[in-house]
Amino acid sequence: MRTRHGFLLAPLAALVAGCVPVPSPLVSAGFGVAQAGTSAFLQGELQTAIRRPFEDVLAATRKAVGPDGLRFKPESDQAQLGRGVITVREVPAADGSGEDRLIEIVIERSSEVVTIVRVRVGFIGDQTMSRLVMDEIVDKLGLDRDAVPSPRPATTITPAPVPPL
Repeated sequence: MRTRHGFLLAPLAALVAGCVPVPSPLVSAGFGVAQAGTSAFLQGELQTAIRRPFEDVLAATRKAVGPDGLRFKPESDQAQLGRGVITVREVPAADGSGEDRLIEIVIERSSEVVTIVRVRVGFIGDQTMSRLVMDEIVDKLGLDRDAVPSPRPATTITPAPVPPL
């Protein structure tokens, strides 16, 4: 009797300890819903979870960067199986001011009701322009901008002064 309980608890202990991989759909289904309405700017990319179906977010993104939105120059638009990549180019102003940067927007289905949108402006990233693009997508979805909060600005860590020897 004692060994049978130990035999049954061993697989449970392995799952809890992380020794056995848990199928991704079991973990990610609830994770996407819990993360809806959050934003983060990491390594030059603004990532936002929006509580809307993939198809709605894809259509809103196309409107946001098209003639009825920010009027970027289209480069490519690919969508298949819950993942879309829209690439546009920022057009400099007529007076030559501004930059000619590539903007990549990746839209991915996280669940039936949550879609992840990632925006990268240029090679290094530009948080202000990424936020402008994201705000335009949120506007085209008909959502309140407060429903998708801005990421907190990065904090600067100042090293403590080193005393002289």
